[in-house]
Amino acid sequence: MIKLIRHAPSTFNASGMKTKDAPIVDGKMAKSLNGHYDLVICSTLKRARQTLDESNITYGHLIFTNLCREYRDGNPVNLFEGESDDNLVETEENFAERINEFKNMLKKLSQKYNNIAVMGHGIFFYFLSGHKFSNCEEYEYKLSD
Repeated sequence: MIKLIRHAPSTFNASGMKTKDAPIVDGKMAKSLNGHYDLVICSTLKRARQTLDESNITYGHLIFTNLCREYRDGNPVNLFEGESDDNLVETEENFAERINEFKNMLKKLSQKYNNIAVMGHGIFFYFLSGHKFSNCEEYEYKLSD
């Protein structure tokens, strides 16, 4: 089983504040997330990491990866502090390639781990699964060949 989990509300979600690598507003909503996973794959953006830290999710193994970071669509909240504006926008082609690379990683890891959670972002997950996510929403994802 693979579960996709969107992060808790960020400062951008709550107030539209466009600071780089937007943090979550508070961890209260994240506390509703629970379950034990053999593996958690987490985006390296702050709001995903903070959501995982504030949740009640437990895991055997943890991987942080930029492959499931949010789409760099021109919004600075999707950039890390210190990342230049040259990295501000990711082409649709590059984004699609990154999603395919992430799917391939999931396929390989699902051969080793039965129960996987991915902590990530709404637009990334939408393009991966076709499902529109709310904050802290969990969605069971089925890998296609």
